[in-house]
This record gives sequence, C-alpha cells and structure tokens, in this order.
Amino acid sequence: MIDDDFLLQSASTQLKNGQFVKVPILIGTNFDEGASFAPETVNTTEEFRNYLISDGITSVDAALDALLLLYPDIPSIGVPATLHGRNPSLGLQYKRCASMIGDILMHAPRRLTTEIWASHNLSSYSYHFNVVPNGVSYNFGSDHGSEWAFVFNNVNGYGYAVHNQVNPFANKPDSYKQLARLMTRQWSSFVANLDPNDSGGMFTSSSLPATFVAN
Repeated sequence: MIDDDFLLQSASTQLKNGQFVKVPILIGTNFDEGASFAPETVNTTEEFRNYLISDGITSVDAALDALLLLYPDIPSIGVPATLHGRNPSLGLQYKRCASMIGDILMHAPRRLTTEIWASHNLSSYSYHFNVVPNGVSYNFGSDHGSEWAFVFNNVNGYGYAVHNQVNPFANKPDSYKQLARLMTRQWSSFVANLDPNDSGGMFTSSSLPATFVAN
C-alpha cells in the first residue's frame, strides 16, 4: 500500500527506479502457484477472456488476444502438472487460468525482481520449488505455501492438526526430510552469511536435490 511515507510509489515502480535496499535477496516460487489463485468457474474461451477483464488483468483487445494465444486451452501443458486432463468441478479451463494467473502474480514478478537485482550487481538467489506435500490434492499440486514446512524443517507437522490438516511429511519418502533439512540449512545460511549455499557440507554437489544460483 502506498502510504506516502515508507512507500512513496508502487513496489514495482520503486524497483524499476532502483529505490530499494540494496542487499542480497532470496526469492522463489512454487511450480503450481497459479492453482491457489485461479477461478474455478471458467469453462469456455469467452469466459476466460471475461475473467481477464473482470479481474483487472487487461481490457485492451490486443493484449487479450495475445494472452489467449500465449495461454491456449491445452490441459496437458497447464498447471497444476499433477492434474491430468480436465476436472469439471474446477471449471473446464481451470488449468489455463492457473497457468496464466500464476505467471502474472508470481513467476513474472520473481523474474523481474532477480533481473533488477542483477542490474544493480546484487546477488539474487532464486528457487523454483516443485514438491507436493502429503495431504495436498492432485488438483493443486505444488501450490502456494507448499514449501513452508520444508523451510522450517517441520517434519513432525507441528500445528497442522490444529487447522485440520495432515502432516506434510507423513507417508512420504525419506528424501522429503532430507530436502527439508537442506532447505532449513540454506535459509539459515542466507540469514547468517547472505549466501544460502553454505549448508554445512550435508550433501556432495552431485547429490544436492536443490542448489541456489546467484543471478
């Protein structure tokens, strides 16, 4: 929110103008982000076009035509990747919507941010998380927030039962716990050293399930 005090302009404007604290950043998105934000009522191309307008994405005909072309109604290339084909209860063009809105809300801003950091010769450590925790429906895949339990190494699922949710690590292979331990070490390493790759030699470079690269 622009408050004319701490935030004088929109965040995107301030980023483009170089008006931000110039320190390394750790930033990332999950593969199926759009599954958490897509409408579940779009069944036709006309409804998809109307959604783009009503959601404030664009009302410019040329832009609408471009988005319809860039995001075709082909479920096999949409997200979430775990949902094969169509699920009428979510809308016949749910995967089309999820692909588009995930890019606009999450993936594009992440890439823009890393590009801006790089333009100022700053380190930007970017991750792309694609693991589906226990209890998450195939309708949503690796959606928004899927990495939280891994970041905090919450392998016992503390707090999930309070919200009527299951342990994200239950009935999953040991590699899930290994990844959680690694991610916790890498986040801690970034906090301490501004570089997430000092994870304490837990894995050899060839066996790392995830490694950050400075853009």
